[in-house]
Amino acid sequence: MKKILVMALMLFALIILATCGGSDDTQEPTMTQDENNLPDEVTMEEIKIEEIQVEEIQIEENDFSLSEFAAPFFARLQYIWDEDNGEMWGMPLHSSVIIFCVDSGMAAANRPDAEGELVYADVDGVAVYMGERRMFRSRISHGFWNGERAIFIRLQDMLDNPYQAMAEIIYTHDVNIGLVNHYIIHWKQHNGILPQGLGQSPSGSYSIGNNINYMMEINALIEAIIADDELEQIKHIHQALSVRHIRRTDSRNADLGVRENGQIITEGLPTYTEMVLPLSGEELKYSIKLWPEFILWRGQDISLSYGYFGGALYGILLDALGISWRPYVSEDIDLGDLLIAHLGIIYFIPLDEIDLEQYGYSEISRRLGN
Repeated sequence: MKKILVMALMLFALIILATCGGSDDTQEPTMTQDENNLPDEVTMEEIKIEEIQVEEIQIEENDFSLSEFAAPFFARLQYIWDEDNGEMWGMPLHSSVIIFCVDSGMAAANRPDAEGELVYADVDGVAVYMGERRMFRSRISHGFWNGERAIFIRLQDMLDNPYQAMAEIIYTHDVNIGLVNHYIIHWKQHNGILPQGLGQSPSGSYSIGNNINYMMEINALIEAIIADDELEQIKHIHQALSVRHIRRTDSRNADLGVRENGQIITEGLPTYTEMVLPLSGEELKYSIKLWPEFILWRGQDISLSYGYFGGALYGILLDALGISWRPYVSEDIDLGDLLIAHLGIIYFIPLDEIDLEQYGYSEISRRLGN
């Protein structure tokens, strides 16, 4: 139970980028571990979320080796980028990454700085560039390094939290790997290399009814992804798209669908990337089954989460069905419409004809206060 608690909290860091976990693991970088060792099945009723208090860590370079911490992290990123080989988005994801410590003023980078102030070190065969470079940045951000966009991540936030236990739960890379890849997509969006979308939550979408509707769609998409039977998968897809259609049709906001699609591009693509790159298919399925409880635990307007989770789920499902979609992504693309065209859906199921209990309707409605 404790592991499930930590996993749900960890997803908080992955999606809203509020905190991040670190690892001093020095094993050889691998994309996945033994899929047969995944944890037992869990249900929403079994997951209980509580607060975890974390003491702040003060770090000084004389009692902490930043270079030895950074080396395996850089090696893992390099391995993932090499394995992808530009396949996901038609371009290399290799980027400069700088880990900086606000206590000691030291920084570690995977590439040299233009000024030549950082000193090269070979740490177990990994190039690390070390030196004193005081930086005043947020937890993780993108900026310029050697005249090109780079990702900056604060060491204290990589260490000062409990989220690293995710590695023990789904046998994969630590959360910071996901955060870096999430931000790589964001800076490619800002640079115009990938479409950016709207960058905002759907205006006018908040209501308890809409929040329940968002959860029904998300849960139906998850069931479609993990379904073993093709007919069962199609049923869940059809119901997810029907719920979506009803929400967009009944909304007082005439362009709700346009805004949702824009948010999916803005935040769904980075979230899709951070999850799909390091995880195997089985690890991914296990992870997404924890999302509904996490979303409810956050206690926010669920429309703020929809683009992150919904966008990632639509991308994962399109991949599972063998539908080519990434080369055609644009600011106004509708990923749901790609599913409609692929499956030949010509009508949407009325809400009262969908068994919403299979998606946890009563429990979700109770928790959202309906």
